[in-house]
Order: sequence, then structure tokens, then C-alpha cells
Amino acid sequence: MFVSPDAPVITPFHIAVNRIREWNRGEERHGSCGQGVGECVAGSLISPDAVLRIKDLANRSLTQEKLEALRLESWHGLGQLMGDCEISTVTLREVSLLGNNKISAQISANYSQCYNLVTIAQDEQFIRNALSDGVVFEGGQGALLHQDLGFTPHVTWCETGFYNAECLMKEINASLSLHRVGVMRGYSTRHGAGPFVGAHSDFKNLPNERSSPHEFWQGEFRRGYFDMVLAKYAVEQITGPIDEIHVSCMDQMKLLPNYRIVHSYLMGKHAYVPNIKDNQKTEKLSTCEPGDVVDYTSEQVFLAQIAEELHAPITRIGYGTRAEDRKLVVS
Repeated sequence: MFVSPDAPVITPFHIAVNRIREWNRGEERHGSCGQGVGECVAGSLISPDAVLRIKDLANRSLTQEKLEALRLESWHGLGQLMGDCEISTVTLREVSLLGNNKISAQISANYSQCYNLVTIAQDEQFIRNALSDGVVFEGGQGALLHQDLGFTPHVTWCETGFYNAECLMKEINASLSLHRVGVMRGYSTRHGAGPFVGAHSDFKNLPNERSSPHEFWQGEFRRGYFDMVLAKYAVEQITGPIDEIHVSCMDQMKLLPNYRIVHSYLMGKHAYVPNIKDNQKTEKLSTCEPGDVVDYTSEQVFLAQIAEELHAPITRIGYGTRAEDRKLVVS
């Protein structure tokens, strides 16, 4: 495993603060996965020199020093974090962790062992070495969770499109041909809190996705028919044009009564199309319902419609979780 030396480390203290903060939001939960990502990124932006980074793990005393500073900061800020909320049985473990003045030494010892299991590589060095075989950059999250262009507050703390990969290429002055692939299921999903216009009861009897179980912190995993409104929003307003499309989970679609696409939303009696410049788009989406919904006669017609509206060919189709379940589409 190759890791950038400047990559920030998500610590148990980030996770604890994340979970306490999310639990105390009550009905206003953001849908956090409870893994401390947002807390870690926020810390790296506010105090970049104080954040624990991969390269720091080579120095155990520095690692422990930074961990303890973070623990104390989180512990002293607990009152403000809790507000009027009482410590619950759900967050008791997290609060106890922040109050443990011996835990930083234990964690730093574990981190020293982890450091020896990875290879530290500068971004430029790693990319140049890998380019001879080609490099695949995978988005950190779904495009619609983009930190700035998604539906706040139900977003992640990172760029979710092609931006980071493009920046890395520019940094090393690589004159390469970039190929942008859009990967999507044959239906729409929402894991955790947030508006989901296309959610449909037809999916309740389908087998659960093993990779997306119902999880305590993130919450319910919901599914609905293919949402062309949000697919277009992702491609046209977040990622930019894509060169090809890979569609997965088509084996699940065979278990449904229809190959269906939601083509529009209604907000009351009027059509609504989300726009990145609309600061009220999350609230508006919460009041929408499906508008134009079309059932297609076959998988072939269904996929052709997706390709046509997203202006890219579908080149791979997935019918399961194994490599041999992928079908290459030859045009």
C-alpha cells in the first residue's frame, strides 16, 4: 500500500467527536457515517501544522504529542459540543475515550506498527512510477456528496469529481490522455439522512446490498428507480462531461417489475430542477415528488435512454459482485 506522507490521519478522537456531534443533532442529523472524516478535514484546514499526518507516525513521541493535544482540545470543548444534551448510553464510550489520559500513548504505539506496514510515496514519485501501467483514480464518495456542490448539509468533506486527479496530473506536467468514467447503479440510492425523491417501496423486498448495510450511525440504506434528474445534475453541474458509463447492479433490476426512470420532479404543481446556485435546493428537494416517470420495455431500451441523456456510451454492465459478472459492451 502506498500512502502520501502528508495524508492526515483520522484518529479515534475525530471519530468520537463526530459521533457525539451527530447524535446530538437529533432529528437534524446529517447522515454522517460516524468515521471522523469531517472532523479530521476540518482540523487540517483550521490548524494544518497541528494535524497528525502519516509522516509523523515515524516519530512515536511526536505522534503521542499530537494525539494528546487533540484529545485535550476535544475534551475541553466537550461542554460546548454537548450543549443542552445529556451524555447518553450511545455516546458514553466516546466521552470516556476523550477523558482517558492514558489512551494517547496506547494509540501511538499501535500507529507505529501500522506505519511499518505501508510504503510512503510522494505524489509525484508515485504517479510517475505508476504511469507506465496506467493509473485509475477512484472518487472518494458519490458525486452528489460534493462538499460545495452537493445538497448541504448532507455532503462529505471532499471533492467528489475528477478535480483531484486532474490537479495531480497538472502538478507533474503530465501530458496524458485522461479518460473520465461515470459509474452508477441501475437504480438510485441514499444511505442515511437527506431528501430522496425517488425512494420506492418496490425495493423493500430485494436482497440487501452487502456493501451497503443498514448502519447505526449512517442510518437506513434506501433505494429507488433510476433518477435522471440527479444523474444529470451530477454530470452537468458537478463532474463535467464523462467519456463512458459503467452501470452496475443490473441483476437487481431483473427482480423489479419495471425498468423505470424518474425524468422530472414536481414541487407542488410546478417542475423543479436543482441548480448549484440555489442555496435552498436541499429544502426544496425535501418537498418534491416524482413528476414524469417512464417505464421501459427492456433492459436494452432502458440503458440506451440513460446513455442518450447523459451523452456517453455505456461500455460495461454489472450483474453481480464478481469480476466475471461484468459484461463488456462492444459498440
